[in-house]
Amino acid sequence: MKKGFSLAELMIAMVVAGTIAALTIPVLMGGVQNNYDVLYKAAFRTVEQVVHEQTNDLSEFPNGLLDNDVVSGNNHFCQDFRTRINTLDGVANLANCDGTNSAIPGSPNFVTTNGMRWYGVEDAFTGGTPSITISVDVDGASRGPNTRGAANSDIFDIIIFETGRITAPAGAETTFLTQ
Repeated sequence: MKKGFSLAELMIAMVVAGTIAALTIPVLMGGVQNNYDVLYKAAFRTVEQVVHEQTNDLSEFPNGLLDNDVVSGNNHFCQDFRTRINTLDGVANLANCDGTNSAIPGSPNFVTTNGMRWYGVEDAFTGGTPSITISVDVDGASRGPNTRGAANSDIFDIIIFETGRITAPAGAETTFLTQ
C-alpha cells in the first residue's frame, strides 16, 4: 500500500494553487484601490463642504477669502477648518496648526474619528501662491502603506485656493473624482 503523494500529484496541486492565486490577488488588490477611491471622494466632499461653509461665513472671513480675517487681522484657516471638520466627523485632540508639521507620515495637523490623518493644513495662504495643498492619509496610520505616488498609495492631495475653489492634482486624485 502506497502512503503519501507522488511528485506528479504535488506538481498538479501546486499548479492549481498558483492559478487560483494568480486570479485572486489582482482582484483583492483592486479592491484595496477601490476602497482608497471611496475614502478619497469622502475626504474631498468633506473639504468641499467645510470650505463652502467658511467662504460663506462672513463673520469669520468677511472678505469671502480664506487668506485672512480682515476684522482681526489673524490668519486662522487651519483652526477654523479643524473646528468645522469636528462638527462633521469629530476630531481627536490633536491640533497642530502652527506650521511645524513633520514629513508625511509624521505628525498630522489632526486626525478625524474615521481615522483619516490630515497634513499640510496651514493658517495662511502665502508664498505668492493663493492656495494650500492638504494631504490626507485616507485609511490612517495603522492600515495601508502610508505612501504617496506609488501604485497602492493611500495618501492623496486636495488643493484649496483662498477663493474657496477646491481641486485635485493630476493623477490618481483626478481619476478618482471623475469615476
